[in-house]
Amino acid sequence: MPDGKLMAVEIKAGGTFEPGVPKTLFEVVTARAIATTPFDVSTNGQRFLFMSGQVDQNLSSLTVVLNWTADLKQ
Repeated sequence: MPDGKLMAVEIKAGGTFEPGVPKTLFEVVTARAIATTPFDVSTNGQRFLFMSGQVDQNLSSLTVVLNWTADLKQ
């Protein structure tokens, strides 16, 4: 994704590997990440989560919530 385009390729099921023609899903500006991928895909493939390339210069704090699934059970 060095050019900012997230691509998809259809793969035909069968005994051999048969990739289709690559298609651009969309373009995005991502943050530069060290040794990580700056995005993730939901398990159903319908949603994407990106680390934004935009930085809020007024950001003064960051809140990290640990064990947040325990709060869902309450």
